[in-house]
Amino acid sequence: MGKVSYQSIATRANTNSTPFSVNQESKLPDVEIIYEYAGVNPQMLDHILDTKGLKGLVIAGVGDGNIPSYEKDFLIKARKKGIVIVRSSRVGSGAVSYDYNNLDTTYDLIAGDNLNPQKARILLMLSLMKTNDVKQIQTNFYTY
Repeated sequence: MGKVSYQSIATRANTNSTPFSVNQESKLPDVEIIYEYAGVNPQMLDHILDTKGLKGLVIAGVGDGNIPSYEKDFLIKARKKGIVIVRSSRVGSGAVSYDYNNLDTTYDLIAGDNLNPQKARILLMLSLMKTNDVKQIQTNFYTY
């Protein structure tokens, strides 16, 4: 990284300039947010995977969207179930860089770029209405 990014005007496609369309008949996919902290109980995480209809997760990690190594089994189980996972950050500012600690390539995750967990959840829901392809969704996170 190492560079300052000023974003006082919209520089990315938004609203009508996107492929996303939501109307009253639209049903957004179920996407939840998990906030990371030291000592997250892995059993609690496993219970989340029992949620019927869960399509995506946004993990609000520490710093650069980091996820503790003891959660690797959870990540593997979630991806095997087809749940798409976005790494975001719970800190106040800064972007989540692609493949921090090799998390994205190892576990097939998506870097949330500059979106906070709440905004990342919305973009993931919209993306999942179009595709489950992680590479395409990653592109969406760099485009919108």
